[in-house]
Amino acid sequence: MRKKVTRGVARAIRTSMKCSLKENGREFVIEVPGDRKPDAIHIDDKPYTELLKSRCDYAIEVFHDEPKRAFFFVELKGEDVLKAAEQLVYTAEHLQSYSHLMDYKPYTMRFACIVAAHGMVPSITTRYQACQKHLERCGFANLKCKTRKMIVEMDADNNVKFF
Repeated sequence: MRKKVTRGVARAIRTSMKCSLKENGREFVIEVPGDRKPDAIHIDDKPYTELLKSRCDYAIEVFHDEPKRAFFFVELKGEDVLKAAEQLVYTAEHLQSYSHLMDYKPYTMRFACIVAAHGMVPSITTRYQACQKHLERCGFANLKCKTRKMIVEMDADNNVKFF
C-alpha cells in the first residue's frame, strides 16, 4: 500500500516596517521590507544645531541589506520650497561634519525629499534647478517634492517608489 503524500504550498511571510514623520499637517512615510525599522534622526535638534547653521529636519537611514543602504534627507516645510531645497543642499554639503554622530557610511542611494504644506511645489526656476544639480554633485539620486504627504516604498531589491 502506498502512502499518499500531500504537499503544502510554502508561503513566504512578508514583513515590512514603517517610519512616519509628521509636522504641522505635513507627513513623510517610508515603508521598507524586513523586520528592521528605519532610523529617523532629528537633525533640526541638538547636537546638529550647533554644527550646522542651516539644516533639514530629518535624516532617515535604511539598512535593508548591509551592502545596499539608503539615506533620505527630509524637509517638512510650510511654503518656502526654495529655502527647503537650499537647506537640503547645505545639509548634504556638510555630511562629513556630523558623520560621527549618525554613523555615516557610504550609502548606495541618497534621496532629498521636501513635503510642503500647501500646493507650493515649485515651478522649475533657476534657483531650484541649481539646488537639484548641487544635490546630484553631492551623490544624491534626485530631489523629490510633494504637497502634504509623501509615501516612499522600498522593495527587497532596493527599488524606490515615491507616491
